[in-house]
Amino acid sequence: MKKLILISALLFVLNGCSEKEAYEQSLGLVKAIENSGKTDGAYWLEQNVMGTWVKEVLIFGYIDNYQGCLDFVETNEQKYGGTYQCAPIK
Repeated sequence: MKKLILISALLFVLNGCSEKEAYEQSLGLVKAIENSGKTDGAYWLEQNVMGTWVKEVLIFGYIDNYQGCLDFVETNEQKYGGTYQCAPIK
């Protein structure tokens, strides 16, 4: 029984580390995109999560990226609820 508890605790700790690493990799990707200098006219679809705007989707490649982003906002609000916005990449 002690071994089972120890193995469970170890798996819990390892899983927490991998989630943190994945989050940090995602932040690194966001920063790389924003610093690339090749995002003129692109937008982030962001969702308000507990008072913080979280980047979810990179919108680019449309004739009108802003309108494309607004289409995503409308679809997500209808399908999932929540509050979304389109933010230009700076």
